[in-house]
Amino acid sequence: MGFILQTKTMTPQDEIDAFLAEVDYTTQKINDLASGRINPEDFDRELKRKELRKQREQEEDQRRKESLEKKKREGRPGKGEKENYKSFCQTCFWEYEIESGQCLRCGKNTISFEERREYLNGKVEEFKVRKIKREERKKKWEMWKKTQQIYWKKSQTNYSKWDYFTSESEDEEEGDKDPYVPKDDPQFQALERDIKERSKRKKESRQKADALKTKANELFAQGDYKGAKNLYSEAIDECRDYMVLYTNRALAYMKLGRFSRAEEDCTKLLEYYEVFEDGYQKSSEICFKALLRRANTRYEQNKLEGALKDCEECLKLKKGNEEVKALQKNIEEKMKHQQEAQQLQDEVKKIEETQHQGQIVEASKSKDEKRMKDYIEELVAKDEITQEDLNMVVKFLALGKEGKLYLHSKKGLDMLMKAAKKNVAGCYFTLNVFLEGNIVFQEDFIKKKGLKTIIDELNKEEENFGIYEDIFDILVSMAQNERLRAQLANDVDLVVALQKCLWKLIDRVNVEHESLSGLISVISNLCVTGAQNTVLRQSICKNFDEVCKVLTAILNKDKKRYLKLNENVYNMVVNSLTDSSIRQLYTCLLYTSPSPRDS
Repeated sequence: MGFILQTKTMTPQDEIDAFLAEVDYTTQKINDLASGRINPEDFDRELKRKELRKQREQEEDQRRKESLEKKKREGRPGKGEKENYKSFCQTCFWEYEIESGQCLRCGKNTISFEERREYLNGKVEEFKVRKIKREERKKKWEMWKKTQQIYWKKSQTNYSKWDYFTSESEDEEEGDKDPYVPKDDPQFQALERDIKERSKRKKESRQKADALKTKANELFAQGDYKGAKNLYSEAIDECRDYMVLYTNRALAYMKLGRFSRAEEDCTKLLEYYEVFEDGYQKSSEICFKALLRRANTRYEQNKLEGALKDCEECLKLKKGNEEVKALQKNIEEKMKHQQEAQQLQDEVKKIEETQHQGQIVEASKSKDEKRMKDYIEELVAKDEITQEDLNMVVKFLALGKEGKLYLHSKKGLDMLMKAAKKNVAGCYFTLNVFLEGNIVFQEDFIKKKGLKTIIDELNKEEENFGIYEDIFDILVSMAQNERLRAQLANDVDLVVALQKCLWKLIDRVNVEHESLSGLISVISNLCVTGAQNTVLRQSICKNFDEVCKVLTAILNKDKKRYLKLNENVYNMVVNSLTDSSIRQLYTCLLYTSPSPRDS
């Protein structure tokens, strides 16, 4: 005798069998009761026991259902990658088998199974894209290593340089945010601590690098380029992927004349963006700056083709940029000059070889020109240069561009500078004829410390006004080029020397008005430079009252006699007014002057 307890979900057939068994059991009990095999009291007690068991079974079943419902409501830990849930909490990674708009653990909104699946699928696609890009970057890196090995012919590659191509944010896209993990799950505590420590170290390194960068910028502004370079290097050691530091250090290297190191820094930055951003467009501002600085360093190192390519890349980022176009023009002029000089050398060599073989050649050049070239070769070798020699050089230069190229190829500039240092009569006139209109010769002149020679001459106590006009003509000629104009306007020694000459000449204006006119023309041309805060303009602002007195005194002179001088004064005023600081000073002068017409 017993009872069938239903502890599991029953199939329809199980329910039929259970019902038939119950019918058989009840029929058996009725027959036993009728035959007297059991008494009614025992039957009643058995019936009550059965009802109690059934009641306990129902209560147990109810408890199980309630427990199951509670578990469904409370949810379970999970990442939402399976299909056995309906709602998911992204904050604490918790799955719910019932639809729940809010997480019972953190109180934040949940998402549905479909939304979680869509999110995970999106992450998978993002991972695939990142993986493909990373593989592409690795391939580019391998190609770069091979190129470096071929170009530099090294037997080994410094694999540690990969550090410059890896950013700490590469694997920590959320490095600046708090870790997004369940706050009460001990399994995540170690991971959370590690993420926070790495994020903290990264922030501290960036803060140190920022502090060093600020100090370096201050030293750079003070003219301490070496100190600035050292601090930029320290900042780079702290934070390798702080890319602006490379362009800053490159500029410091340029100021120190270490153009190859400046080029390396610019190249390193540009290679970084080529690898990680597939070009320069995404970070166009810093890439433009690096390309322009590399173009300048290559220009200074005579790597003209590379410099020209950098200018072309710059114009892709900033179309029509005037600074780039000016540099591009200088590069093209220098390339043209080198090409013409090479053609001339090839022609001379060919003629010499032909003559050596005893062949009769129809010379395309006149006898006078050949005689001049022979004379120049003898002249360059002489220790002492006379005024007559310089007169012959001027005649030779009158032959045109070819004469200048030939003289330059024979190191004639060294000869002319030697004559200038010894103050041979006519030396600066000859220099002006040679340098005029050729940026290559002019830059060569400055590199050979020709500007220092001019400054020394202007600073001499004994006044040699006779050569001032020729010196000023040379400076005006060089000021026609924007690049050289900015260089001259920022040369402290030159500005001081010109200021001294101004005071000397203003006292002799009746006699030396042509020299004074030339000096005013130099100052006027140097004021044209696009740089707002040049040393020359600072000097004008600092001595503004005295400058105004000088200009007023000149304009009050006889206008017919000093027509050219007055014209240059007006040009200087107009050009200087392009500076906002000087314009403001002029405005104040007009409002405070009692007789503005006279001034």
